[in-house]
Amino acid sequence: MVGLIILAALGLSSALVAFVFRRSTAEDRTLLGERSDGTDLNRQ
Repeated sequence: MVGLIILAALGLSSALVAFVFRRSTAEDRTLLGERSDGTDLNRQ
C-alpha cells in the first residue's frame, strides 16, 4: 500500500516536472540549448 502511494507521488511529480520543463524549453529554448547542446531536447 505504501509502495503504491510512493509510486503515484513519483509519477505525479515527474509528470509535473516534465510539463514545467517543456514550457520552459518552449520559452527559453536558446538558453537550454546552449547548456545541454540540445541533444536530449531534440530526442524528446
